Amino acid sequence: MTESATFLWKTYPYLWTTLLYLGVLLLGVWPLPRGQRRLVALSGLMNLLAAPFCLFLQGSYWFPKRVGGFPLGPEDFLISFFVAALAWLLAAWPFRHRLHRAQGRESPWRRYALVSSPTVGFYLLLVWVGLDPMTALIITLLVAGGALLFLRPCLWSLSLSGFLIFPPLYLLLVKLCYWVWPESVCQWNLQSFWGQLIGGLPLGEIVWALAYGPSWPVYVGYVFQVSLLGCPHMVLQGD
Repeated sequence: MTESATFLWKTYPYLWTTLLYLGVLLLGVWPLPRGQRRLVALSGLMNLLAAPFCLFLQGSYWFPKRVGGFPLGPEDFLISFFVAALAWLLAAWPFRHRLHRAQGRESPWRRYALVSSPTVGFYLLLVWVGLDPMTALIITLLVAGGALLFLRPCLWSLSLSGFLIFPPLYLLLVKLCYWVWPESVCQWNLQSFWGQLIGGLPLGEIVWALAYGPSWPVYVGYVFQVSLLGCPHMVLQGD
């Protein structure tokens, strides 16, 4: 490896780990039917709105080196797409032969706007009153996921699946990247509460994964009116 390539390899672990994550995601999506691959992609696209909120975590939680040297970079949009797509993929995988989307004229993007607006507002309120941005993020995930699960209780299976599958696999990927790029752990603020290492992983990553895994699949299921075969009160159609 040339000196310049070595410099890029060591300087931008955030970029390389994100690209590695996306490669793993593609391998997982490939066997799915086209309709379900589309839902995985829509899940990722829906979470691009979250990328700018990485600015709130800069410094207090972590400070990765981004391409261009800005506090927000393409890596933030890539990782936002990845975690959302992966969370839905893993939660839905055990039910991939039972997933359906309900018929209806209402646009899913209208439902997306209806649920994302109060979610974003709630997060900003928590930050505004002085709560740590990472703490506010975890609370927001749990509150939003719980509220939507209350509205659509038949999504509890997807929520439970996400809770059981997403955290261990996501954290395993983070560990893998630490093995490839040992210096990447220094991207986190190890002096902060959420940055302290537990088993070599930042506490914030662990707790975030435990909150995100069961919450995001409910978000996607609600927006796109996804149901499992046998869920009552839904008009179903196949992929």
